[in-house]
Amino acid sequence: MSSGSGGRAGFLVVLALVVVGGGLATVGWVDYARTNEIVASAEETEVTVLESSLSESGGPAEDRSYTVTIVYEYEVDGQTYQSSSVRPGLSDRSYSQRRRAQTLADKYPVGERRTGYVHPNEPDQSYLEQPSRADRLRDNALNAGTVAVGGLIFLLSSVGAVRMAAGIDR
Repeated sequence: MSSGSGGRAGFLVVLALVVVGGGLATVGWVDYARTNEIVASAEETEVTVLESSLSESGGPAEDRSYTVTIVYEYEVDGQTYQSSSVRPGLSDRSYSQRRRAQTLADKYPVGERRTGYVHPNEPDQSYLEQPSRADRLRDNALNAGTVAVGGLIFLLSSVGAVRMAAGIDR
């Protein structure tokens, strides 16, 4: 095993990978569990659209992204809430195609009343669109991939950390 600052630096890199891997696995699992719990217990509620906008960012056409912001309000037990969640979970509202982003923004004109979904025990948790089977399958696959990659990084870097601490060369 190398000694001095090189060994410490290598150990710090491995330790950082342990933390990153554990973090990725945790984020993937928490999003999966939380999204499934929210969707399973969601109740319909009437929402009023307050804002519906499309913004563009990036440089040349191939690097542009389009972000949709939809803000709505709803009432639960006499209390008014506001949200901007279109879908449950850590879903992104960024699109690479303007047409797709515009279609979403156009579905929710300002002032319109729509059906939304709210968590009965956590009324500040809401969303506008129930995920389709394809959306849920894709999201579950992404979360499973995040957990797997994070777990693999965590496992391999943990083994590397143990080997380094024990002074075992490869």
